[in-house]
Amino acid sequence: MTQQRIGIAVAVAGLLAAPAAVFAQETPEEETGETPEEGAEGMPAPTEEPVAVTEPEPVEAETEMAESASFGYDKGFYIAHDNDKGSFKLKIGARLQTLLNVDSQDAGLSTRQDRWAFSINRARLTFSGHVFTKKLGYKLQTDFGKGFVVLKDFYLDGGLNDKVWLRAGQWKRPFSRQQISSSGNLEMVDRAITDKQFKQGRDVGIVVHNGYEDAPELEWVAGVFNGQGDKSSFTPVVDEVTGEVTNGSFSNVPKDFMPLFIGRIGINKNGLKGYSEADLEGGPLRWGVGAAVWVEGDFDGGDDEQHQATVDAIAKLNGMSASLGVFAQTLAGDTELATIGSHVQVGKVFGEKTRRMNGVARYAVLMPQGDMAEDPTHEIVVGWGWLPHGHNAKLQLDLSSVIAPGGKFADHLIARLQGQLAF
Repeated sequence: MTQQRIGIAVAVAGLLAAPAAVFAQETPEEETGETPEEGAEGMPAPTEEPVAVTEPEPVEAETEMAESASFGYDKGFYIAHDNDKGSFKLKIGARLQTLLNVDSQDAGLSTRQDRWAFSINRARLTFSGHVFTKKLGYKLQTDFGKGFVVLKDFYLDGGLNDKVWLRAGQWKRPFSRQQISSSGNLEMVDRAITDKQFKQGRDVGIVVHNGYEDAPELEWVAGVFNGQGDKSSFTPVVDEVTGEVTNGSFSNVPKDFMPLFIGRIGINKNGLKGYSEADLEGGPLRWGVGAAVWVEGDFDGGDDEQHQATVDAIAKLNGMSASLGVFAQTLAGDTELATIGSHVQVGKVFGEKTRRMNGVARYAVLMPQGDMAEDPTHEIVVGWGWLPHGHNAKLQLDLSSVIAPGGKFADHLIARLQGQLAF
């Protein structure tokens, strides 16, 4: 009986000790606080078979996307990606112009009225590039200057083939050379008085062209625009009973369609940069000529259409440049000639690179026509510029006189000092 009790006790003790032994075997060393060398005295340290470590397969340093992506600076900071799924590019640029304008006019009785003003003449932000394919381009440009935020350009450019493009959206009307030239690429602070007289600016439309803004050897563009321009007008909502204006909205979409047809053609020889004033490139003779027509359609029956035409030219030689434009404009709703205008501009670049400067002079005239025409309006401007980084970073000063019909040289004097930074 005693032996049976002893046997049962030993069996129970063995059953109770087994889980503890298993637990002790599975517990990690850091939880027990002991290493095999620190075990019970007299127990040999267990030996372990060395574990073979397999080196991981080397990973390619660049993926397919990384190999086909690029970024950098090329007349703007860009990000580009090309692979078998398509070609994409985004270029970001900016242009800032700060201006001090001093306007002095004869107020009569031997007095003058002077106006001084600082302004942000332009503060442009531009996004451009292409999507899916290099034949589907786009451009978006906004302006934050002069206290307003406005849309300047937004268009899509589709390549019909390597040399023919279809453009739709809002941008500069392709009429005169001086207007097509960017405001950042002018020799003077602003364009001649002919620019406003002959209704330059932006509009919404569609054209077919061959990349005329890059001045190919033969350039051409033709298309149709709203004729409204890019400026918004207010359309009121009038109460039919009281006749009061109760609401309204701003838009540059015309209520009545009066299309504007524009066609331009030009020749540029010897690698001429025809839409950048001043000969910053230097070198032998380069020249270009162009002509354009502007025809308004009387689709709204208002009988107020107006037609225009222009011829322009530019030449560059060893730092010297000369450009001119001649314009003609009819009366509204008539084919009789209303105004003839022209401007001529000459300049010379001096120095090299960071010491580069240029002197420039311009004369412009507006000559009303017809029996009731007034005397001409004249503009005389002289200017000086410092261009350490070309048109991208420059300081410009010009002094001008605008002589109204029957006026004198000193009646209206203007001084302008402008700094520009573009990238």
